Amino acid sequence: MMDELLARFTSMAIVKVDEPTTVQANTIFLLPPRKDMVMSGNQLITKDRVSEHGPNMPINLFFQSLAKEQGDKSIAIVLSGTGTDGSIGIMDVHEAGGLVLAQSENSARFDGMPRSVIGTGLVDRVLPPEAMPQLLLDYVSSPVIVRNANMTLSAGDTVGQWTPVVQLLQNTYGTDFSLYKIATVARRMERRLTLSQLPDIEAYTKRLESDSTELDALYKDLLIGVTRFFRDKDAFSLIEQKVIPSILDNTAANEEIRVWVSGCATGEEAYSLGILFLKEFQRRQRTPHLKIFATDMHKDSLRVAFDGCYAPQNLDGISEDDRNRFFILESDGRYRVSGHLRQAVIFSQHNVLRDTPFGRIHLASCRNLLIYFSPTAQARVLSSFAFSLRPKGYLFLGPSESIGNLGRYFETTSRRWKIYERNSDVRLAEEIRSAPPVPALRSTNLSANDSRLMRVYDNLLSQFMPCGLLANEKREVIHLFGDAGRFLHPPEGRINTDVVAMCHGEFRTAISSAFASCLRKGER
Repeated sequence: MMDELLARFTSMAIVKVDEPTTVQANTIFLLPPRKDMVMSGNQLITKDRVSEHGPNMPINLFFQSLAKEQGDKSIAIVLSGTGTDGSIGIMDVHEAGGLVLAQSENSARFDGMPRSVIGTGLVDRVLPPEAMPQLLLDYVSSPVIVRNANMTLSAGDTVGQWTPVVQLLQNTYGTDFSLYKIATVARRMERRLTLSQLPDIEAYTKRLESDSTELDALYKDLLIGVTRFFRDKDAFSLIEQKVIPSILDNTAANEEIRVWVSGCATGEEAYSLGILFLKEFQRRQRTPHLKIFATDMHKDSLRVAFDGCYAPQNLDGISEDDRNRFFILESDGRYRVSGHLRQAVIFSQHNVLRDTPFGRIHLASCRNLLIYFSPTAQARVLSSFAFSLRPKGYLFLGPSESIGNLGRYFETTSRRWKIYERNSDVRLAEEIRSAPPVPALRSTNLSANDSRLMRVYDNLLSQFMPCGLLANEKREVIHLFGDAGRFLHPPEGRINTDVVAMCHGEFRTAISSAFASCLRKGER
């Protein structure tokens, strides 16, 4: 009777979607009983619910289809209601660059759904329903949003007027967003500007300089940071059935299995891989020598990952058996990762564009991260992964990513799910040298011309300097010249930029002695 109930409060047309229906303005479309509804093109399509058992989550399904079809034009709003439906779907809307609103808990008669989506940390605004119309009107009619509706950017475009913000982010967090795709960076920055209701970029820049909370919100927004357990189930099924058995078949029983999950966000993917490896170790009755390096740039996301405590809706992709084996139900209804799974994962802050890669890796996972990088940055990261992997090691990318021009170093395990096997121990010096170096951190008072000059300078040093390195008095590596990376091997455990720690054998002794001598004599 929902159509009859709603008709008492609105003059808009109310339509029950019993067959494919074209979306139109000023119309309310209702989901029929025992049906799910998705968006396909400009139509709403209903289908029979797969099962009457288990939780009913039609809002998640609809939001996911909305994000897929409408991208950054999507707007998801979660109002009063019980349960947690919508919490997973808004992740897709956020990742696509859309807007996410939630009703404030104190204005909701039933606060379960709003509280659940607010808990994801991905909601753009929390406010009472009566304040939403004006925000929506301001948002969709802002010059930024109108212009971006038909916005196209070429590879040669720069962040231009956003340069002061990019430099502020780099100075504060050590992340150079000029290496990201310009369209992604510009759209997300302009969306934050629109939501701040400030008149222009200059005013927004001044706010960022004095408001660390907004600066961190912008930083988190640019990093995307959306993940979930066993995202793309078919891909993880292939990892479970083919990749992990192959890795264990080709390693000795006492050999440590090393996995690197780059861009781990809040940790779900790292734990997902840990679950699959531990299950295979148990199946073979083999002692689980496993170390998973899970890295990200955002400290708050890493704190969540390190804590390993998740709301029930976050575990939707995990079977009941695995939930009982690898998670502990807390008194507040949340689930905490069990001790034996948590011990297998090491979380650390790491910038894949700048920091030393891990070594001797059996499986490297970098999913849905490369799509946000410029082609130059993608080449750099892929070279790092190829360098990190052992022969017959595997690279696991997102479904929209590829290995670019490094195809000759890999065999394709799954073209659909972008899983590749390293087929030889060919040195990658040529590719690493050909990829323009990632610029070192620069002071924010450099002009655009100065930054461009420094990039040219870095290129010249890379091409014509003999193999060597620059380190400070604390033995921390500041810059590598030539092919110096082939002499260095990152140690196990936490990231360490001490050059002596990254050397082995007689080379370590020589470097250590040289440093001691320089410090004693005060020489460079």
